[in-house]
Amino acid sequence: MLDLASARRLNMGIGQPIAVRAMNTASSGYLTESWRARVAGVYSMTNRLAMDLSALSADCHHQVDGLIGAEFFAGHIVQIDFAKERIRLLQNYQPADKAEVLPLQIRARQIRIPVEVIGLGKGLARLNTGCASSLRWSVTKSMLASPDAPKPQGAGVTNLIVRKNTQSVRLGSLTLEDVPTGLQSEAMLAGEGGMMGAGLLSRFSIVTIDEPSGHLILEGLLKPKPPARP
Repeated sequence: MLDLASARRLNMGIGQPIAVRAMNTASSGYLTESWRARVAGVYSMTNRLAMDLSALSADCHHQVDGLIGAEFFAGHIVQIDFAKERIRLLQNYQPADKAEVLPLQIRARQIRIPVEVIGLGKGLARLNTGCASSLRWSVTKSMLASPDAPKPQGAGVTNLIVRKNTQSVRLGSLTLEDVPTGLQSEAMLAGEGGMMGAGLLSRFSIVTIDEPSGHLILEGLLKPKPPARP
């Protein structure tokens, strides 16, 4: 998917608007001229969609010209090296002895992994490497209505309650403390407990999404950064 401004900069013909639904909200996209993208010598599937990604760019504090979706991961071993700021496409990969290896569940082009949010239960979290947040997790409205809960944050959908919190999260045998978590009153998609983004994945120096073997490999747990001073 291309950013709308980037598509115009590339002089692509912008066609008719179409409705796009994602993450509990609806937006508009635009059909463009047919195009193909190449990443590390691998061609993506032909796509014709452009959307305004300026809000995502602001979230990432960096210009985002497009998105690589889950279709690209199909049949590939994709390794994200957060320490060296590199993405690698590998033919095969043997994890280190101390690596944490989690099973992947792939349904309808969605990549999910088992997660436990301590005190809130277990479930499947959808991997979203393009999301800067750490974790979103669905709970009951009564839990969010607790008088001790933080104040609600805007979510873009009237009946969706979202509160920001920090939670302890278990991934396999690892327990991560103080994970910023958005607790919400509805699941984003049926069959999942939440969504995990790059904010949590970047706690590891290397993350390997091995779709052919059905594994998520986490290596090199980093020490959490101290909170920024006001």
